[in-house]
Amino acid sequence: MSIDAAQAFRKQVNGNQALETEVRSCVRQDGSLDVDAVVTLGKQRGFNIEAADLVALFGANDDELSDFELELVSAGLPTQCNGGMQGMS
Repeated sequence: MSIDAAQAFRKQVNGNQALETEVRSCVRQDGSLDVDAVVTLGKQRGFNIEAADLVALFGANDDELSDFELELVSAGLPTQCNGGMQGMS
């Protein structure tokens, strides 16, 4: 698990309209977020991240979420790891 890589990917996404659009395309028709697709986008850009990294990053509660990240959370990105990885894919 690489929280540092997930944080670096998060920083790259925030403020990059083209990349934000790509991440938005990972929201399924039912409104849930395809976390695996977001991981794939990160890996395509050289970030060694896993779904657990994203869950841990957004569940840390140590940083304020951007408006874009709030959209992702409302689309189903889990904010706590307490329930395990159920519903991630």
